[in-house]
Formats: sequence, C-alpha cells, structure tokens
Amino acid sequence: MNKNFIFLAAIVLSSYAASLCASEKGVRASSSTGIANAWKMFRLGEYDQALKLFEKASTLAPDSSEDKLACLYGIAKTYQLRSPSPDYEEAGKVFRQIADTAPNSDLAAWSLLSIARMAHLPQGNSMPDYDEVRKLYQEVIDKYPGHMAAEEAFIYQQASYLATLEKDDAAKALENVKGFLEKNPKSKFASSAWAIQAEAFSILERSQERLDAIIKSVDLREIDPSNPIVEKASDYWKIATVAEFELGDFDTARKYYAMLRDEYPTDARCYGAKLAIERMNAKEDELIKAGKGN
Repeated sequence: MNKNFIFLAAIVLSSYAASLCASEKGVRASSSTGIANAWKMFRLGEYDQALKLFEKASTLAPDSSEDKLACLYGIAKTYQLRSPSPDYEEAGKVFRQIADTAPNSDLAAWSLLSIARMAHLPQGNSMPDYDEVRKLYQEVIDKYPGHMAAEEAFIYQQASYLATLEKDDAAKALENVKGFLEKNPKSKFASSAWAIQAEAFSILERSQERLDAIIKSVDLREIDPSNPIVEKASDYWKIATVAEFELGDFDTARKYYAMLRDEYPTDARCYGAKLAIERMNAKEDELIKAGKGN
C-alpha cells in the first residue's frame, strides 16, 4: 500500500498534540502515545501486537474524537495488511465505519480509498471485478474532489483500464490521464500519470510516444534516499531497451545504458548495459564503413 497512508497517520497524530484541551490532556495524551506505539509495531511487522495496542488506545480515546478515528484507522489498516493472514472483510467494516461516522475527515477519504484498493487487489487467485473497482474509486473522487486520496484513486482507476490490455480501454485511460495532467500539472501523482500514458502507448503500439512518456515519468519522480526499494535503474533499462530495439534510437539508448552503469554500478544489468553500448558502437562503425565503401 502507498506510504501516504502511514505518513498521513503520523501527520494527523502530531496535529492532535498541538490542539489538546487541558481537561482532556491526560486521556488523549495517553491515547496518542498508545497510537504511536501501535504504528511502531505495525512498521515492524508485529501486526498482532499493533492490533492490541490500537484497540487499547481506542478504549482511552473519547468517542467521536480524532484519536478515536486514528485508532479505528490503525485497526483497519492492520487487518488489511496483516501478514500472512489479512482480513479484508473486517478491515472493510472498520473503514466503512470511519467513512460513515466522520465523512468530512481526512481519514474518511483514505478509508474509502483503502476499500477500493482491497477490491482491486483481491485475496487469493480471484480476479477483480473491474466495474465494481472503478465505481469504488469514483466514490472517492466524487466525495473528496481535490483531496490527495481522490487523485490517487484516479490514478488507480485509470490503471485498471490498462489491465485488460484492450486498445479501447487503453485509449480511454490515455484520454482521461491527459485531461488530469492539463488540470493538475503539478500533482504529486504527475509521474504516475505519465507512467500510465507510457503503458497506454505501449498497448496502442505507439513506441515514440511511449518512450517520451517513460522519460517524462522518470524525470518527475521524486526518489526518497531513505527507501532503498525505490530507484531508477529499472526505468533506465526500460528506456534504453525501448530506444534501442523499438526505435533504433542509439543516442538515447546509449545515454540511459550509461546512466544505469554510472548511477547503479552494482546492478546486475550493468554488464548487459556495457555490452549494449559496445553492440551499438560496433553497429554504427559498421554502417559508417559501409557508407564509405559506397
């Protein structure tokens, strides 16, 4: 699940501390401390312990308070992401409770998005019901226009059209995403929107536009240096191979093979990048010699 969920919870908790009333300080401070400890266990993968701490903190939080909502949200996220035995049914009930009881809260928006995500990524080997999935994403978009959760819901909704690999669906996603970028050029999801365009162009067999969209997506992506999982090596490799094999654009291919080699020297694809550069250089030398011969 997107890290925005966990980061949002931390931001919400910090805002609570600044607005404590003296009469509630003891109870709410204890509750907030419990929530912070619960999230710590959650991040460590100690889901059973996290669930117990969220439930305990919930008993300390006043009804209808922000802390109460935060506890419920933590409980729902734990049920949703608990490994190896997530409980989507129980998570869905709690997410829906949040959305129904506090529809104007940030956590309501994220809760509805979580419900949609669970439908999009069903448990087991079952396939998602894409019509239902898109309706659930649309619920977030309609109820929370301008909210980050709505923008994320839009991105996932468009991605669902690409899953069919049908040209008509790809064209629909492409048109929708282009409209989104025209209205929201500085969206935090601009990179993802360009990535969706790239995949749509791939399905539509429009290689040059695909390459341009991949490059734009990579250029806009923000890399968190504290997260070793998020990197650009795979993107550099994709750009280089599309440029070389689909378009014969050796200059672009060479540039991104070299970027992969220089920025990620321990990546397993570096040797392949080295060979690719040598291969293209040899091919160009061969063409030059052939041209002189003529």
